[in-house]
Amino acid sequence: MNGETGEIVAEHAPYELANSLERLLADSWLRCKYSQAARQRIVREFDIECNTDLQRRYFVSQDAS
Repeated sequence: MNGETGEIVAEHAPYELANSLERLLADSWLRCKYSQAARQRIVREFDIECNTDLQRRYFVSQDAS
């Protein structure tokens, strides 16, 4: 999620990568913002109980088809 949980740089673009890393090294607030947003996304989207329930419902619906 570019600009929300981190930064995306183009493939084979070393100067763009270097600029992004320099920005992160120089800005502790930005590092904290990205890390907190990334953690929230992981908790929200990769919750084992939620994902297990979604898979169970999917497979049950496939059996009914």
